[in-house]
Amino acid sequence: MPSDAGSDLKHRFDAAFAYPSGAHRLKSERGRATRINSEIWYVMLAGPLHSITETGGCAYVYARDDAYFSGVDDPVALRERLRDWHARLVEEIGDFVPTSPDEAIDLGSMRQSAADIWAVVEAAWAIEHDRWMADAGRAR
Repeated sequence: MPSDAGSDLKHRFDAAFAYPSGAHRLKSERGRATRINSEIWYVMLAGPLHSITETGGCAYVYARDDAYFSGVDDPVALRERLRDWHARLVEEIGDFVPTSPDEAIDLGSMRQSAADIWAVVEAAWAIEHDRWMADAGRAR
């Protein structure tokens, strides 16, 4: 996307979804195992968000009738699906009970990662909603 807002979103997407490194680097074996076990939620969330950051929309999801996007036929349903997946991610992170100082740091890092992802969801969803409305000829 050529806009500054799109560039910012792309940067935020890249930072939020980068495998734990930098600010989200995990220190413990258990923290890394939890992150690996919750990878499916990161991947599922990343698909439509990546499309939005790269192309300005994710219209492809509305035509899919599969386990991931069945019933998702507009941006409101998409946001609900993303919210459900994010809630599952947060639940898995919440099940991680630290038993060491490094694990406590990992828990904080995983929580921050989930918060960063939700911020990207909100920003990307607004772009998708606006695209949907413009394609339908409606104002927001």
